[in-house]
Amino acid sequence: MQKLNQDPFLWTKLRYAIVFDRDQLAFKTLFKKNYPDLYDFGHANIKSPVPVEDIISEIFMKLWLLEDKLMEIENIKTYLFRSVRS
Repeated sequence: MQKLNQDPFLWTKLRYAIVFDRDQLAFKTLFKKNYPDLYDFGHANIKSPVPVEDIISEIFMKLWLLEDKLMEIENIKTYLFRSVRS
């Protein structure tokens, strides 16, 4: 599976599909491509009583509900990692 940071146009394609078409498959792809790295990062860096899985799920749920925010995000990896950390 190709990573978002290896294809500069992949994030743009996914973002437009999610925002303008409400494409659930594109959103699922975004989740699947990022979940493993976010999970590992969370377990290594978060000292929270909330399970990392719940933190990641909440981030993606907010992105789906506030899909217009996706148009403001240039680097999705940076956004997601910062969201997990905070």
